[in-house]
Amino acid sequence: MIYNDKKHNFELFLNKWPPNKEYILYGASKDASQLIKTIDHLLPNIEFKISLIVDDDKNSKILYDYPIGSINKNYNYDKSNFKITKLKRNKIKKKIEIINFEEAVKKEIFKTNQIIITSDQNYQFYKKKLENLKMIEDIHFCNYKKIAAIWPFKIASKIHLWRTDILLTEKCSLNCTFCNMYMPHYNKQKHRSFEELENDLNSYFTKIDYVSIFHLVGGEPLLSPYVSKIIDLINHKYRKKIGYLFLTTNGTVKPKGDVLEALKKTQIDIHISDYTDSINYGRKFDSIRKNFEENKINFLVRKYENWSDFGHPSEEKFVGEKESIDHFDSCSAPFRGLNNSKYYYCHLNTSAVLAKKFKDNKNDYYDLNNKLFNGEELLKLDLGFPKKGYVTFCKNCYGCNTGLGDKVNPSSQGLRLQN
Repeated sequence: MIYNDKKHNFELFLNKWPPNKEYILYGASKDASQLIKTIDHLLPNIEFKISLIVDDDKNSKILYDYPIGSINKNYNYDKSNFKITKLKRNKIKKKIEIINFEEAVKKEIFKTNQIIITSDQNYQFYKKKLENLKMIEDIHFCNYKKIAAIWPFKIASKIHLWRTDILLTEKCSLNCTFCNMYMPHYNKQKHRSFEELENDLNSYFTKIDYVSIFHLVGGEPLLSPYVSKIIDLINHKYRKKIGYLFLTTNGTVKPKGDVLEALKKTQIDIHISDYTDSINYGRKFDSIRKNFEENKINFLVRKYENWSDFGHPSEEKFVGEKESIDHFDSCSAPFRGLNNSKYYYCHLNTSAVLAKKFKDNKNDYYDLNNKLFNGEELLKLDLGFPKKGYVTFCKNCYGCNTGLGDKVNPSSQGLRLQN
């Protein structure tokens, strides 16, 4: 979307969405619980008033803490070492009622309340349902990330980013043909040096006040020879600036002793992607899972049966400016990328550039080392207002939750055709 000062101005948004009002959240997701925790943390003098939550998931009777939201069928809790907890607020004891959409319509709550959509995956779906009720985006309903970014910035001069992913290594123990980080497209995969990673972390955390979700990823991050040092660095210098910290592994690499020690000392969760229905490594997977369990490390097992293919990163799929902007606006990619002191709107873009399958473009990132650093400009990019109105890499990507990419799974192992 192209930024319009009369429509998207931060001061104007704050006037239309003041923190002293009561709001309804649409989506009892992990994002809802994290939004509440973030606002309570960054703005302790503000009472974030929520009258109720709308959600059609039959399990959504109670709001659970991140990373759960409502009980998510993608996670295998029987194999996880993770205690599901209800969201608790320090100052507000009132329970938040959760009702379904039809009940909300019947009670006419949408006619008299502003709605904050708290879901990335379902944003477009929820948006259409509200638009069918003649509601207008940013007037009657808005994206939760705008509340999360603009309120702290305008009220407390704090720069808050929702989520950032950092690539620890390009190397992986698997070779998924349709890897959603494009690993098979790298001509020569390498580990990122400790100095590179340290510089990225320092340049990032010296510029921001808080990030709700920080994600350590690969490749396979446990292959990195510096993973324990990076976790220790984050723990000692920046952990207080992070809401939820997690690392994603595929369950094929047994963590070394120094890594286990670093994990034990840090408030961090491990997300284990379970591909064992498609790839024959069940015994190794179970052994590694038990290793985490024996060391009392929090981990979640996430079942991956399939995902949407983003397409070949070198192939242009959208041509015109309007087509590209419309595609960008329909995508719900939640992951921003950090690399070479640049903050990329999309982490897939980061990986495509590193793989040398797409040319870097200043439109697509904010340079954190810019001597004329401007926090508002960084937040504008984070909220989806790049200079062109879209990220140039969008032309080469089918996007998240757009319904365009073919369904693929990890059973296909091997290189794709290279351009």
